[in-house]
Amino acid sequence: MARASELAAALALHREGRLEEAVERYEAICRAAPLDPDVVGLIGITQQQRGRLEVAARWLDQALALGGPDRLVIRNLNARAIIEKEAGRLKTLPEMIARHRPAGPLDPPAEAADIGAYISLALLDIATRGDALADDLATACLASIDLATPVQWRQIAVLLASLGRRDDLEAFTTEIGNDDPEMARTLWLAAWPAAEKASHWDIGATARFTICQKYPVLRDRRPGTEGTALRVLVLRSPPPHLPVPEVQFNFGGNTIGTFIAGYHETALAFDSYILGGSAVPTTVETPDGIDLIFNNVANAELAVATGAQAMAETIAKRAQVPVLNPPAEILKTTRVAIARLLDGIEGLVVPKIVNARCDPRRAASAARRLVEQLGLPMIVRSVNEHGGRNMSLCMTVKEVQTALTMFEGKPFYAIEYVDTQVEQGVWRKFRMAFIDGAPFAHKLQFGETWNVHGPGWYEIFERRADLVEEETRFVDDGPGYLGPEAMATLDAIRKRIDLDFFGVDFAFDSAGKMVLFEANAAMRTVPVWDSKKRQRMAHLEGTRKRIRGAFERLLLRKAQEGRAARLATAH
Repeated sequence: MARASELAAALALHREGRLEEAVERYEAICRAAPLDPDVVGLIGITQQQRGRLEVAARWLDQALALGGPDRLVIRNLNARAIIEKEAGRLKTLPEMIARHRPAGPLDPPAEAADIGAYISLALLDIATRGDALADDLATACLASIDLATPVQWRQIAVLLASLGRRDDLEAFTTEIGNDDPEMARTLWLAAWPAAEKASHWDIGATARFTICQKYPVLRDRRPGTEGTALRVLVLRSPPPHLPVPEVQFNFGGNTIGTFIAGYHETALAFDSYILGGSAVPTTVETPDGIDLIFNNVANAELAVATGAQAMAETIAKRAQVPVLNPPAEILKTTRVAIARLLDGIEGLVVPKIVNARCDPRRAASAARRLVEQLGLPMIVRSVNEHGGRNMSLCMTVKEVQTALTMFEGKPFYAIEYVDTQVEQGVWRKFRMAFIDGAPFAHKLQFGETWNVHGPGWYEIFERRADLVEEETRFVDDGPGYLGPEAMATLDAIRKRIDLDFFGVDFAFDSAGKMVLFEANAAMRTVPVWDSKKRQRMAHLEGTRKRIRGAFERLLLRKAQEGRAARLATAH
């Protein structure tokens, strides 16, 4: 009994973060019972947390040599493996895990702390492709899910997906979903990228299907929003490519909707509805209490291809509240439709464009027909992709033929190339955002090739401080930089598109005419951190705040109108 109370006192100090005092208590206990793997292991773990890794490793090696119940071995082995990982010695882990692993089947974890060690060691085992202990650890965790925390449930889902255990994952998420459907959705969102990272594509597909079919609505449950905040339903289509973080999956994507995740200090609350993909819910219902629908199904081509467009239109037609960017209006922003819509605007050059698909075996004849229609040079690019990906500038019929062959029968765009290089070695691309009818200069991007999104585009800023200054002038005073003629052209574009918000990408040719690249609601209209070498934010902070403020005011105004109309109808 005395030893039990001493150990409890030491554990209390440990949990309070009083590590030096805890070590002293553990060592005193250990002197009386030097062969106890529990206390020896706790000394090692405490020393590890103090940053004394070599000392910790010796204690943990001693604890592992003493063995003990499964939960202690797993706990001590996990701590020892973490030391090796932090020291950059990942190659040693498979042999270490194989040497010390308990014989299966493993005893289930007895408490949440044990579950954490089981999960951590399993993920380390998977990461190092070592001995197959991870399967036994996952099975043991499934036997103790009632003891796990919600965070650990998510980790278990990742573990099962990484191991390719589809049946167990489905049973696990179903059990959790019986009590908390939104938690089940979170588990599938966690499992999806883990499965595809491990090349378990069937589980990735199941995750996407399940999210769309069973859990399409995510409710905003932030404290203080119940019954008071204006509620906005965000219509969102699944990402077309690899999985993305949950907050982006629910709200943002490559659009102005990225802002929504940051609205935590306003009177707005956001629910999101995932539409389209490989699954179509049998019913399309609007949650109760919605004041505004924000249609963030913004990529027209992708929306049609996934079925999200039809579902968004169904929801919008049933809604008794305002809809930002009505789905039917988004259809006019495909690249082909926008070229037709904006043709004839004074001062605007709209390159000719063809949306086509061809059998690779007939690429030669298809290339000749395209050249007859568009001339040379021409750009051949994929449908539904942005950021300069899968895009080729073709100077000859043979190059067009090669580009078409690469698309292997998939749809593509062929676009007339208009030269916008007005300075040797520098190409420009301007972006203007229109929010509630008002223009906002977003960014001025530079490139050293015609494809300003090409690899290393950010490097030009590091060499040319004058270009940073030029971008600053543009974003701080777009109308002043562009001049009245260009602003008149942009205003004519705004009137014809007539969406609540959208973006326009353009440049100028040698004659000073505006050359349209694209105009739609699927652009990110907020400066973001550069993902590689530098933060492109400091000189863009002003426009970021202006754009965000304008969009928030639009949301608030429209949601207030929707709340008033909804309450009036109810009475």
